[in-house]
Amino acid sequence: MHLAEVADYIQSKYGIEASYVDLAGQTLAAVTVPGANESFALLLKKDGRETVELKAGSLAKFLAAQSAFGPAVFMQDPA
Repeated sequence: MHLAEVADYIQSKYGIEASYVDLAGQTLAAVTVPGANESFALLLKKDGRETVELKAGSLAKFLAAQSAFGPAVFMQDPA
C-alpha cells in the first residue's frame, strides 16, 4: 500500500486528513487528530522508499510483533 492510499484510508475511515509538506525531495504527511497538539503518525517518502512512523504508545509492542511491521527505527529531528 502506498502512502497516498494510507492517507486516503485514514481520511475515509476516520475523517482525519493528512497535512503534506515536500522538503528537498522528501514527502512528509503528518496525521493529527483534530484538537491535538501533536501528530500520531508521519507518512514519509524519500528516495522512492515509503515508511510510516506511528506514535503507538501502549500498542507499540503488539504492532512490533505483526509481520507487516519492520524493526523500529529511531528518528530525531535535527532542529
